[in-house]
Amino acid sequence: MKKPGTPAVFWLCAFFVFSALGCNGELRPLVDDDPDDGACAGVLCSGHGTCKLSVVDTAICECEDGYHQENDIECIVDTEPIPEICSEDGWCVQPVEGVTQTLRALWGSSASNVWAVGDEGPIIHWNGNTWTVQNSGTGARLWDIWGAAANDVWAVGRWGTIIHYDGVSWTSARNDTNGTFRSIWGTTHNDVWSFPIFPANLDKGLPCTHSGFHWDGADWTEAWSIPSCVSILNAWGASADDAWAIGCNIAPDGFCTSGVLLRLTAEGWTTLPAPDSHSLLTGLWGTAGDDLWSVGCVADDKGYCLWGTVIHYNGSHWTRQLTDGVVPPLLGAWAAVDEGIWAVGVDQTIINRTGDSWWLFDSPVEKDADALVRPGLLDVWGIEDHVWAVGEKGIVLHSQR
Repeated sequence: MKKPGTPAVFWLCAFFVFSALGCNGELRPLVDDDPDDGACAGVLCSGHGTCKLSVVDTAICECEDGYHQENDIECIVDTEPIPEICSEDGWCVQPVEGVTQTLRALWGSSASNVWAVGDEGPIIHWNGNTWTVQNSGTGARLWDIWGAAANDVWAVGRWGTIIHYDGVSWTSARNDTNGTFRSIWGTTHNDVWSFPIFPANLDKGLPCTHSGFHWDGADWTEAWSIPSCVSILNAWGASADDAWAIGCNIAPDGFCTSGVLLRLTAEGWTTLPAPDSHSLLTGLWGTAGDDLWSVGCVADDKGYCLWGTVIHYNGSHWTRQLTDGVVPPLLGAWAAVDEGIWAVGVDQTIINRTGDSWWLFDSPVEKDADALVRPGLLDVWGIEDHVWAVGEKGIVLHSQR
């Protein structure tokens, strides 16, 4: 199960050389080689150049070898561009300076406005050229992110954290619960749902019930009770009264024992068993009410994942799509009408189904010398012809199909 190598996409750059012309059309020097002090007084060129006067008598630095001019009066050391690391299949590493924490979720409004969140509160933003770290205002692990628009984005996580981006900055919207919000999903700016996972301390007498929360455009309120001893891990919906959530039944020790599906209709939420009682589901996405995909793993009787699984909903029932043992456990999914289903998981696994065929893609990330597997990928998301994946150790991958 292999996709042929995808030709790399090369960007061509045009360079333009500008000259200063005198009033009579003759070339004039850009700098005066023998200036009086004038505007150069006190200009040190960062200690790595010589100040000259331009034709309009402003200071400009002529930098020594190994340095380049910046802001006219500074000489900054040249740095080698970070070489792009790509696989033959066209997946490339996009470096994020200063981020080594696990990244857990992706969302964006365009190919030049993409967000990712993860452990210890990092939020990173893609502007079409580079990833930069944003101030989230929290040190909590952020599990999920979703937005109604470029200036209306939500992220949720541990310690009951819900934060909001208004197009300018991230601010706290709610952090007054002891639980952990594991997922968030919505239909519009005033219809957003967040789903807490159940606390693990069942053996300490905590009640085996908890509630989902709803944003109506003004406040977050408890909206409905989650079925007893069920932990919701992800959600997606085609509309406010046609949605699905995935999760698992919780044992007294707080661990997942078996996967469950929850269906939201106009009558409310109902719980359904996963197609396979040994399936533990973690990723969910759809393109319509009759085209949903969920990914996860097939587990043994003790709840340990053995290999990846994919299930599909066609509007009437869920069916398994992968043969046992074909791929490692899967953790995240994204689907689009033209792109099919993308899924990522353990050991840099990247798979795609378009039409009736499954494809396995190579990742450019290498295994550490002392590691058994490569860092896992936890989520995948795309738009237009771009697809991103994020995961452990702050890894961000990108492919342009």
